[in-house]
Amino acid sequence: MRDSISYFLDLSDNEPLFYGTTRRVYRHPHDPALLVKVPSRQEEERRHANRPAWKRRFKPTGIANITNLREMAEIMRLNPEALPCPPHIFSFIGLVATSYGWGQIVKAERDENGSYAPTLESIAQDSSRYEKPLQEFIAWVKTAPIVLIDLEPWNCVLAERNGKQQIVLIDGMGEKTIIPLRTYFPSLNNKKNARQIAQFFNSLELVKQGKTPARRRA
Repeated sequence: MRDSISYFLDLSDNEPLFYGTTRRVYRHPHDPALLVKVPSRQEEERRHANRPAWKRRFKPTGIANITNLREMAEIMRLNPEALPCPPHIFSFIGLVATSYGWGQIVKAERDENGSYAPTLESIAQDSSRYEKPLQEFIAWVKTAPIVLIDLEPWNCVLAERNGKQQIVLIDGMGEKTIIPLRTYFPSLNNKKNARQIAQFFNSLELVKQGKTPARRRA
């Protein structure tokens, strides 16, 4: 039986802990320190149905795993030494076959109380809590070679790492094009990352005002 194979995770009886735009996040059934991100087939099919006919031809269904693969490639590029806790980005463990398709195993980020680290979206009103860690995170973004494609308050968490609070990016990174131009041309990447930073602060301000950013509704 497939579910008896050690590298296969049966998540069919588990409820997702978190829901992302294109993925669902589950607690790893054998290790509470880990999470498993799996593509949402329903969301993929919904987006596919809403695309123009010509675009559906070039973006068929069944490509939901691209997000996991894109992030994996970016993590490996940024962390070639495979450090267990790379600064400001989530800790990637590996890929695994699950009952919902291929899953990405990551280390669960925790807060100072041992609970799952909150997103900046969820604590936006309490700016004193994350002001300094956010300054450090933005300073890192401006100098790091990371390729940002969706820097938003809901894609960042305030985690406790080695006794210090740190903003950790848990989604929204990696090249989306076949030719990795942003990786090849740092000046281009810096310009696009600057736009991502501006977008981030615009979204954060809207969340503080109790509004839902348009990108969040997409």
